[in-house]
Amino acid sequence: MFNDAAAEVFPGCPQVRDGHLWPSDAPGLGVDLDEDLAARFLPVAPLINDAWTRTRLPDGTVQHP
Repeated sequence: MFNDAAAEVFPGCPQVRDGHLWPSDAPGLGVDLDEDLAARFLPVAPLINDAWTRTRLPDGTVQHP
């Protein structure tokens, strides 16, 4: 389900075993973040297109992007 790089950056990711998804025993969702390792994986392109995030005009009316 998760590749090796994702599992290293997010320790505690759920694991697939015997056809089932097994969550971590850690508190909460059980997933942590290794920030130092994540810093090595920079985005290659903008993740959000600014035109698609502007859905309302200043007066609050909805606009189509």
